[in-house]
Amino acid sequence: MTAEDLLKPFILKIWIKRDAEALQRFWTRSDDLVRWFLASAKYFDAGGAEVSIAVPGGSYEWRWIEGTTDRSSVKAVEHGRIVLGWMHDKGEIELTFTQSSGETMVELKQTIETGSVEDRLSDQIGCQLGWTFFLANLKSVSEGGLDLREKDPARVPVLNY
Repeated sequence: MTAEDLLKPFILKIWIKRDAEALQRFWTRSDDLVRWFLASAKYFDAGGAEVSIAVPGGSYEWRWIEGTTDRSSVKAVEHGRIVLGWMHDKGEIELTFTQSSGETMVELKQTIETGSVEDRLSDQIGCQLGWTFFLANLKSVSEGGLDLREKDPARVPVLNY
């Protein structure tokens, strides 16, 4: 695999035994995001006022357990699809939710478009590892309630924070 291959958008997929609408809410509602993904989550409308759900034309501010933050744009929130800016709008994540036979395929596509080749490579590799864990944690929380994250900031960096 070449550096050029690693700079291309990547796609991760996971089947989860929940309906698509419920899984989409896990991404679009601040209180649901902190159940499986973040230490805190805020959404803002286009005018900058804080709102409880993601709205197109708005933005978000996410903070992870160890203190990393991201503030990026909310590009689309549609039935079965969400598009968000990523890493201070250096890139984008697109999520799709496809329901079949009582389960939902969650597909995440990430693109990083700006920055040096070295920074983009680091971002792509680090994010792919992170998304793999967090999608598995979404499955765990949404199917059975068990949150697999390490929540003590003094014990990071580890795989599950």
